[in-house]
Amino acid sequence: MWDRLPAHRGRNVQTYLRQQASWLSVEYLPSYAPELNPTEYFWSYWSDDERMANFPGENLQQVRRPARRVACRVRDPPPVGRAFLKHSGLFR
Repeated sequence: MWDRLPAHRGRNVQTYLRQQASWLSVEYLPSYAPELNPTEYFWSYWSDDERMANFPGENLQQVRRPARRVACRVRDPPPVGRAFLKHSGLFR
């Protein structure tokens, strides 16, 4: 399931999809439907975190530690990541 990012519609991707057609099917999301894209819930959760909101890290090392903390909270109990999928209505 992909949004319509130009990279997802590119020649290389389309060639790959044709090669995998025996087992892979792709469903494109509408051009603007953040409520259907579980990734949008993740980014919203991330940006609402007090350590990440407007964090001006000067290099990747400064950003890595707080970013990992937020990402770990998404996968740890309670299962926040699953809630993103459920809230989108695309998964049960």
